[in-house]
Amino acid sequence: MSKRSQGFTGLEIFILALFFASGASALIYEAVWARKLTYIFGGSAFAIATVLAAYMAGLALGSAWFGKRIDRKGHPLVVYGVLEGLIGLWALFLPAFLGFADNFYAWIFQNFELGSYPLSLIRFVLCFLLLLVPTTMMGGTLPVLGKLLLNNWQGLGSRAGLLYGINTIGAVVGIAAGGFVLLPALGMAGATWLAVGINLAVAAAAVLASRKLQYVEPVEVQETQQEETSSDTLYSGGLRKAILVVYAASGFAALAYEVVWTKVLSMILGTTTYAFTSMLTTFLLGLSIGAFLFGKIADRFGKPAPLLAVVQLTIPLLSLLTIPLIERLPQFFVNHFDTFAGHWISLEMFRILLAGATMFLPTLLMGGTFPLVTRAFVDRKNMGSSLGVLYASNTVGAILGSFLTGFVFIPLIGRQNSILLATFVNLFAVALLLSQLGWRKFPTSMRALGGLVILALIPAVVLGLKPWDPKILTAGAYYYPRQIAEKGSIEEYYSDSNLIHYEESTEATISVWQSLHSTILRINGKIDASSHGDMITQKMVSHVPTFYTDAEDAETVIIGLASGISVGALLTHPIKSVDTVELIEGVDRAARFFDDYNGNCLDDPRFNLIINDGRNQLRLSDKTYDIIISEPTNPWIAGVGALFTREFFQLTKDRINPGGIVCQWVQIYHMQEKDVQAILATFTEEFPYAHLWTGNPGDLILVGSLEPLELSYTELESKITGPVLEDIKNLEIDPIPNMLSYFITDREGILEFVSGVDQRVTDDNLYLEFSIPRHMWDTESQTNLLAFDPVRKSATTILKQIPDDETRSEIDTYSKYHRIALEARTVGPPPGYSTLEEAYRDVLKHAPQDWIARDRLAHDLNERGITQIQEGSLDQAAATFREVIELGSRTERALAWNNLGYIEYVNNRRDIALTYWENSAKEEGRSPVINFNLGLLSAQSGDRKKAAEYFAKAARFDPSSAENHNSLAYNLAMINEDLERALSHSRTAVEINPQVEHRATLGFVLLRNSKFEEATGVLESVLAEKSDHHEAQLHLGIALANTGDKERSRSLLNEVIGKSTDPDLVTQAKSEMEKL
Repeated sequence: MSKRSQGFTGLEIFILALFFASGASALIYEAVWARKLTYIFGGSAFAIATVLAAYMAGLALGSAWFGKRIDRKGHPLVVYGVLEGLIGLWALFLPAFLGFADNFYAWIFQNFELGSYPLSLIRFVLCFLLLLVPTTMMGGTLPVLGKLLLNNWQGLGSRAGLLYGINTIGAVVGIAAGGFVLLPALGMAGATWLAVGINLAVAAAAVLASRKLQYVEPVEVQETQQEETSSDTLYSGGLRKAILVVYAASGFAALAYEVVWTKVLSMILGTTTYAFTSMLTTFLLGLSIGAFLFGKIADRFGKPAPLLAVVQLTIPLLSLLTIPLIERLPQFFVNHFDTFAGHWISLEMFRILLAGATMFLPTLLMGGTFPLVTRAFVDRKNMGSSLGVLYASNTVGAILGSFLTGFVFIPLIGRQNSILLATFVNLFAVALLLSQLGWRKFPTSMRALGGLVILALIPAVVLGLKPWDPKILTAGAYYYPRQIAEKGSIEEYYSDSNLIHYEESTEATISVWQSLHSTILRINGKIDASSHGDMITQKMVSHVPTFYTDAEDAETVIIGLASGISVGALLTHPIKSVDTVELIEGVDRAARFFDDYNGNCLDDPRFNLIINDGRNQLRLSDKTYDIIISEPTNPWIAGVGALFTREFFQLTKDRINPGGIVCQWVQIYHMQEKDVQAILATFTEEFPYAHLWTGNPGDLILVGSLEPLELSYTELESKITGPVLEDIKNLEIDPIPNMLSYFITDREGILEFVSGVDQRVTDDNLYLEFSIPRHMWDTESQTNLLAFDPVRKSATTILKQIPDDETRSEIDTYSKYHRIALEARTVGPPPGYSTLEEAYRDVLKHAPQDWIARDRLAHDLNERGITQIQEGSLDQAAATFREVIELGSRTERALAWNNLGYIEYVNNRRDIALTYWENSAKEEGRSPVINFNLGLLSAQSGDRKKAAEYFAKAARFDPSSAENHNSLAYNLAMINEDLERALSHSRTAVEINPQVEHRATLGFVLLRNSKFEEATGVLESVLAEKSDHHEAQLHLGIALANTGDKERSRSLLNEVIGKSTDPDLVTQAKSEMEKL
């Protein structure tokens, strides 16, 4: 064998370096183009998948078309250079084409009432046309260079592996450099220019290199010679087709795995652009290294099909093992978070390591598939076309795998089952290959290895079938690692919370939790809304804009449904309609759990739900509004930053009517002051009139308009009546002077705050998505509302028609002392105060309704009272709780009433305890603890019907509690009502915790439902464990009597009569004996 047959010449290595560079530029383009196209077609998963499908379709088309053409004529290196040059040139003109597509798509949307599927088809066609030229050229580069470099038949596998691997390593560099460096530093325009420069340099270098590399068409192999070597190189037609199908199936499964792994890992590693970059980098790295390794291995096998079968068999094995691993990753992330959280780069490296632990081994084999199928499939007489067809089949499979997994499999069967389904695709491919190849043709070593893999698949399937614990995956390990670590484990972290709703949507994972009295909505594990935590902001973001404009018959739009609380607050005003644009399908179902807090807004005829990207909806629709409210989730989440950019604010300007108001919720926690300044500077550049408010500490509410913002006290009084007044009273920020303390400053104050700041948030620089994650764990550098102290103003500076000096003074006082309460809550006792309690009491002395002071002081007093109970000082505790009831917020009052009820209960004053617990329920009626206590007291007093009502509420708000279900079932059975419901709850209790008492209740409920034989079996199991359970003896005796076993029935009833100390049981037993 010649020296050349074993390696690459210097010129060929240079060509590989060019292919590395083109791989890097391709991934830079993909990142930039995908982002730009989402601005046109929307950021929904469906829109993004459409862009990706169009992108990959071009790759498939290019590989197949250019593969055939290069076999006919042309110097491959010249053709490659031309392809790279055309890619770069097209990228220069693409922005102009994007502008045309944007206008055309908006025109179609506005002029034709098309459904989602026709629009999706139009979106795909437009994406395909926009990306057709560059992606076709990209797809053509592999078969073209393959024609040139895969010229060594003996080293075909290693050369194919190196060709594929070097391009994929380039892609790794492109995506990593793009996501971590280029886009943050240069923006999309700068990154595009760099990629264009790479393309043009590669094109020039390729054409120049072609002059030094004299290309000679391979000599056509004679038929006789082909027959002599075909056993080592080329398989038969049927097997060859099977290999093609196998590679298509491999592409399908690979993208299916990637979709699921990315979605699941985002709930563990995070949802930032950096986190997604880390995951994609890891996936591509595995592919590239696998191609390198198996390229060398492929050449050692004269017939690589058996090895291909074993590799395809091992991929599902390793993928199944990721299922139990994934469930363990959240706790591992939490345990080691602080080790890596010192710098954002080390944290990203940690994410890459964890992503690698999940994906690396399977992707290693996926990447290794390419050199194996190349070795087994390509025809040296038609190298380009066979290589192009091979690559195209894999790409088409990848398109189908990505699309079907994201939009069919995950919504229908869930993420874990989607992994299982993908493994069946791999196994189908193996079965097809075996049907053509035959097991006996496998070398002994391959049969042994394949047998071991098959044996290992059995326990792997068992592990893969064990369902993930949704509580662990939705605990938000990536966002609450320190809170979880303080508790010790994820299980301890959510020990007082109950998962009451879980849904795996195409866009995200939606979960609703009940924690004591609070209902919490989590999206991908992060809390996005709650019935208590950020209630003031949720409502104020809707109330504040109505203060500036006439809400009578106003057309309004809210971007983001979440809990529906903001929508409900807006609907308390006499508006005409509210279009609510929500990206995530399924959030409306979650919002139903907040009906008690959102005023059943989903049933209001003025409510109109639109499932779409909020920005895209405003862009496409020509409808204008009197009020536009944008309340997206945090801007550091990938894609969300687009709702804080200059271009978005310009879009809202175009969609407001004369005198209209734009209101923007800004979450400033995790931000440094420069981030907040960038947002405010960008907003005030677009809106000549702006005011700044706050809600809960950590939130800003920006108000903008194209006309002067006027706020009148007398008009506020006329607007804050009826349902609006009731809603604000429920917030406990009344009266009006108290509510006005949430005003921060006017436009002049904002401009002073951002003075000298050059940074702006734009579509091009994606500033917030790249800036905030770099310091979101550096709590010392983060800002808070106290940063606005130099520009803070009383609302009296902007108010008109203040009725008198007393009112003006009250407004100023509330503003002053709200600021003191805010400082106490944020950083500790303000100057002049030695303790927090002293500060809060002084605030309440001057501003008695200030919510922060009431809530925090009452919280501290409740904690003190609980400690006093634990110390046995019940009288002192009772006095402490009564003070909370006098001055505290609703939540703290509810807790105080509950604790007072406990004190009376242990003192055996149950009537008083009942009164206190009823008072607690009036304050917080959704507390499962309070409702259970009330049910317990009602049952003890003999009111079983009322007890069942309370236990039903307890079971509704805490469905994970076996005791709640058991108590409800028992009391329903006692009053002999709704017995099927009782049976359902009793079975649930036993499923959760099959202890003796729960099984005894199940036997009783079965008896009430006349299911005597089943009741007999259950009750016998109870008595086998606890032979002196007299109630179970009674019920078993009754059941046996109804099945005809009167002798055993009498024996059990006599046992109850003779030994039970419960007179009611004895009376019932005697009654049953008389019947016998």
